[in-house]
Amino acid sequence: MASSTHPIFVQSIAIFVAINFAWFSLRNSCDDWILRHSKPSGIADLFFNRLSKKLVSCYYISKAKSSINAFRSLNRAPDLVLLGSSLMVYPFWEADRALNIECGAVGYYHNSVFLERELARHDIRSLVFNWATLLQMVSDSYLIDYKFLDGAKKPKLIVLGLAPRDFFDNLIPSPSDTVYFQYFAGIDQWRRPYFFTDMLAFVQCALNKYCLLYCDRSALQSWFNQDFANLIVAAYHLKPQPVYIPPFYLARYKNITIDSLNPQQRFLEGLVSLNRKRNIKLVLINMPLSEANRSMLPPLFYDQFCGYLQAFAAQEKIPLVDLSHKNFVDSDYYDGVHLNRTGGRRLVNEILPVVQKELSK
Repeated sequence: MASSTHPIFVQSIAIFVAINFAWFSLRNSCDDWILRHSKPSGIADLFFNRLSKKLVSCYYISKAKSSINAFRSLNRAPDLVLLGSSLMVYPFWEADRALNIECGAVGYYHNSVFLERELARHDIRSLVFNWATLLQMVSDSYLIDYKFLDGAKKPKLIVLGLAPRDFFDNLIPSPSDTVYFQYFAGIDQWRRPYFFTDMLAFVQCALNKYCLLYCDRSALQSWFNQDFANLIVAAYHLKPQPVYIPPFYLARYKNITIDSLNPQQRFLEGLVSLNRKRNIKLVLINMPLSEANRSMLPPLFYDQFCGYLQAFAAQEKIPLVDLSHKNFVDSDYYDGVHLNRTGGRRLVNEILPVVQKELSK
């Protein structure tokens, strides 16, 4: 019995490895397609476009690759680097779109021409690189800073936009669970315990990185549960049932407390220490949140969060542009969360005096 079991076990492992490798190849095809195409055309493109949107990790890794390629293509070190989540992506992207600049899809554009022009009006000629990315956490900002913003490409100034979700995301329980950790982290980061909340987080991170079927399990389940059902609906001309869309940010804010910010606060402290050693100036922005966004947070939490940022900036003697209670109105927002071109221009004008002062020193 033992002799017959052994070949079956070996064959099962071989089949699993083969399927995992095939899935890896398919993911890379989706990844490459995203970087090459902005609009799908033809059956193959439609397939990759649909699949890439389902494979969240593939979708965001393509944006990570885009940012690295754009940074490496710079002819010189940028004077200013912007870091943060999508709250920092949208306003600068939208402000440049208002100038009729071809910016491409959101997340793949890493310039800020509007900010550069505003600085030039004050006789400050600067090259600005926007390394804000969708779903970036503070730990991801630290990783980008640690791995790339030194040496020949070291900037004079880093501007980091911050909001509650950058410190806590219920759907990303550990700093090692972010897509950017999977892509950016090297062996030196894997050795640092504060990236992992516990041993289970370490094991899950290893499985996500080296077993892609495990990494994409949620996407695959969604693919078969929803997309396959939609194919049947289309084939038999059935009337589709309405799809329930859960409140996106409400799910991410679930269980948020001021104490739950501690793991990411350590990375903010590390980022400050790192840039002091490198002699890079740092400016923090407490990003504006719409009333609808703030209403999803627990009572008193937002005031506690703003108090934490103010106390931290004062303790570290770092400039803080606090836009938490500025009168950004609903018409300044693209979707209730991200600033549109009007809000983006207003954001630039709000941070301009501090940025100008720091670059002039």
